[in-house]
Amino acid sequence: MKRRGIIIAVIVIGLIASPWILGAMWIAGCSIYGKIDELRYSPTAQFQATDWKSPDKKYRYSVLDYVPAKVIIAGMKEEAVEGLLGRPDSLTEKNEWQYETARPGWHFIDFSGGGLLIEFDSHHRVAKISKNLWVD
Repeated sequence: MKRRGIIIAVIVIGLIASPWILGAMWIAGCSIYGKIDELRYSPTAQFQATDWKSPDKKYRYSVLDYVPAKVIIAGMKEEAVEGLLGRPDSLTEKNEWQYETARPGWHFIDFSGGGLLIEFDSHHRVAKISKNLWVD
């Protein structure tokens, strides 16, 4: 009889504690995923035009320092930029091209964004290249 009472107590405690245990497992799993994702998309200097054009915006983040330094240079024509990077994700009124990126990792609440902003002059040549990051 005493053994039955212990078993019932353990089951009741397990049922009461299960939401917290599952929540802790979820948080731990998300944190582990975030660290693996950050390692997977660590900054690199291996630019691939096909990867940049793919829907994976985390890859873009990993080469965000390399592209304005080595791939897109001032004076480059719009057609050449489009050939390397594809069509921009958005255009501004001042003939600027915005390429969006996504920060790797897991973030519970993340309102940040950004990417690569390319400004063109009146002759449709690259005038300025910059990384732009923001928090909404």
